[in-house]
Amino acid sequence: MNNSQNMIMSLKSNIKKSASKDSISIIAPSFKIPDSDLKQCLTALSELDFKYSLQKPLFKNDELCSHTANKRFEDFKKALKDNHKFIWCLRGGYGALHIAPDVLKLSKPKNQKNLIGFSDITILHYILNQQWNWPSLHWKHLNGFLDSETKSFNKNLFVKSLDRINHQKYFEFNDLSPLNIKAEKTKSIKSKIVGGNLITLQSLVGLKIKKPKGKILFFEEIDEPVYKIDRALTQLEYAGWFKGVSAIVLGSFTNKNADIEIQTKDYFKTKFLKFDLPVFEGLKAGHIPDQQPLFFNTESEINRDKKGFGLKNKNGLFIGSSK
Repeated sequence: MNNSQNMIMSLKSNIKKSASKDSISIIAPSFKIPDSDLKQCLTALSELDFKYSLQKPLFKNDELCSHTANKRFEDFKKALKDNHKFIWCLRGGYGALHIAPDVLKLSKPKNQKNLIGFSDITILHYILNQQWNWPSLHWKHLNGFLDSETKSFNKNLFVKSLDRINHQKYFEFNDLSPLNIKAEKTKSIKSKIVGGNLITLQSLVGLKIKKPKGKILFFEEIDEPVYKIDRALTQLEYAGWFKGVSAIVLGSFTNKNADIEIQTKDYFKTKFLKFDLPVFEGLKAGHIPDQQPLFFNTESEINRDKKGFGLKNKNGLFIGSSK
């Protein structure tokens, strides 16, 4: 038996020891991924004895997104009704907005599901959080476990990560930094977190959807110039999205242009200075390699101790969980 086979046997053993049997509905509500990448994901899941399903054909080559809007909506609707534990998105990009009006028309399903994804999947997160009061997990897409160079699926990281989110009751984020006086004076804020990708959230303004009043509003973004970030925040502000919000917390705002990334940080220091609500930055979630699981719409608390500000986020898994 070679090293690869030994590793797979060990990983399978770890899965069997888990308190719950994990199974996955795979959907692609946004962009497609190369067929070879999809094959790597499916092969890895099979080798690890994970149960999974996807609605074939998942991709249509002549479409801007993974498939037609109707097919992507039907795939999501079927995933809501099946018996799998997770609805795991292959990747983000663009396209979830197309199916948002139809998702908003759905009746709230009887059985809650665990949605996982980020970036463009913000659309689906926000609907499940605000319209159905479900928790969801802002975290890696399935293709996020593929090595960027070799395209091999990191089975070890996948199993260890799932084991962690299945068993860890709370996730803690340290090193938050206050961006205004309201934040500096904060001792404790208890609420639930909603939000996601900034530009994607901006696209929801035209839909009849609940605003995040009373919630902690989270934003992250990648490779956007400062003026587009300002435009999105300004439109959300004009649309009343900040009214009654408990706090704003910024995740990663990365940019391949280091100068623009610095400009963005400087912009935030002035943008939120006079806001009449606490604003913090420094949450390790978003388009970064070491992004941490962030559960939306669960009990969370921003608190201050001798070391500074941090955020405690409750795990929101609910199907077959050991908690």
